[in-house]
Amino acid sequence: MAKQNGSNASYWAIMLGLVLGGLVAGMAASFLLSNDSSPHYSTGGSLGAIAGGTAFILIRRPLMVARFKKRFQARQQTLDLPLRMEITSDHLIYEVGGVTQLARWPAVDELFQSHDYWIFLAQAHSMFAPRRFFVNAEEERRFVREALALMTPEARSRSVEAVRFTGAAS
Repeated sequence: MAKQNGSNASYWAIMLGLVLGGLVAGMAASFLLSNDSSPHYSTGGSLGAIAGGTAFILIRRPLMVARFKKRFQARQQTLDLPLRMEITSDHLIYEVGGVTQLARWPAVDELFQSHDYWIFLAQAHSMFAPRRFFVNAEEERRFVREALALMTPEARSRSVEAVRFTGAAS
C-alpha cells in the first residue's frame, strides 16, 4: 500500500494535522465567540475535530491519486494504458498495458455497476469495463447479457443489477 500511496507516515501526519488543526481552531472559535465566563471548549473542539476529519476525507482520494501519478511520472511511466476486455466461451480476458488476466467463468463471482464501470469480481480480483467504451446502451446491454449467460447460476443470482439492466430473468 505504501508503494502505491506514498509514505504511511505522511498519510497519518496529514490526517492528524487536519484533525488537530480543526480541534484547535474549534476551541479558539468557542473561546472567542463565548459570551459567558465559561466558554464551551469541548463543543467547539469536537466540531472542529469533526470538520478536520471531514476535510481529510474530502482531500484524501485526490491527494493519493496525485501522489500515485507523481511516482509514476518520476519513473517515466505512463498511466494512459490500453485496456482490452474479451469474453470467450471459457474465459474473461482482461488486458491493461502489458498485464493480462484470465478468469475462467466458474471463478467469476459477480458482475455489478459502480459509477461508470461494470465490475467483474473473480475470486476477489476486480476487472473493470468502462461504460464509456460502449457506443450505445444496446451494445452495453449485449455485452452484459453475454457475460451473464456464461456465469454460473449462483453468480448470476448475485449480479442483480446486471440482470435488471439487461431485462433478463436470472
